Formats: sequence, structure tokens, C-alpha cells
Amino acid sequence: MLAGFLISIYKPFDIGDRIELEDGTVGIVESITMHHVVIVRIDTLRVVIPNSKINNVAVVNYSFDYVDRSNLFKFPVGYDSDLEKVKRVIMEAVISSPYSEPGKRSKEGDMSYPPVYFLELADSALIMAVTVYYKPAAATEVVKDDINTRVFEALQDAGIEIPYAYTNVVLKKEENIL
Repeated sequence: MLAGFLISIYKPFDIGDRIELEDGTVGIVESITMHHVVIVRIDTLRVVIPNSKINNVAVVNYSFDYVDRSNLFKFPVGYDSDLEKVKRVIMEAVISSPYSEPGKRSKEGDMSYPPVYFLELADSALIMAVTVYYKPAAATEVVKDDINTRVFEALQDAGIEIPYAYTNVVLKKEENIL
């Protein structure tokens, strides 16, 4: 009962908040009682956690103060790609997502989407990256699925190569030495 009282007073999370416990349990807080907390996972299973247990573990509250969250997305493209076209295609795909939000304030005070960057030359690809901001209520895995799907399809539609790692095997014919 004391643990439930402490949760009620200090409010480390509230109903509707998306939280993650240190054991990896992630979900939306459905109810809080004096005895337990109910979390609804992405697979709709409900996890009932005694307050005495939840008070003794680290809790990440993704909804705390409702500050936008962000995630860095990386996309490999072929060496022969037109970088300006790639940046434009990725940016249009990100902006088209219902989950993405402008995340950077310009010098003029306007909110804008972060640019797409060419990060590195990899073994078989150019690595492009963009930071996507989204509301705390959105599930990270849903945002990742939506952004990755949109960018993948946009790159394919634009005829931009998405390379994959491969290995060349060279067989050398050995001569018989007698």
C-alpha cells in the first residue's frame, strides 16, 4: 500500500504514459491502483506489476513532460547515387510520415526538419542519415517501421540503388606440381 501511495504522490508515470522497465518490459500504463500497475504491451498483453516491485526498478518514461523524442535513421545507397536526389527523396519520405515532427528551431525561430546528411563511405554503400523527431505517445517501433518503409519505397521508386553486402569468391586453379 505504501508503494502505491508513493507512486500516487510522486507520479513517475501516469495513465497513458509509455514506459520501459529495466527488465525490458515496454508498454502504455493502463491503470494504477494502490496495489499494482497495469501496462499494455505492443502485443496487447497486459502486464500486472506490483507497486512494491515497480518502485524498486529503473523506469524510463518516454512521455515525461511530453518532450518530442528522436531517433537517428541510417540508409545505405549505391556509390553511383546522385547525393542531392537521395537527400531530397529521403527528406520527402520523412516529411510524409504522420509521425515525424519538425525538431529544430531555426535562427528565425521557425521549426524545421533536420537535414539529411551523407555520413560515411562504407564498404559497399554511401551511408545517409537523418534524425526524425516524433511525439512521445508514438511507439518507437511503429515510427521506425513507418519511416523505414517510406524511405525504402521512395528510394526504390526513384531508382536509387539500395546495396547489400556481398563477398566475391575467387577460385584459383592450382597447377599440379610433380
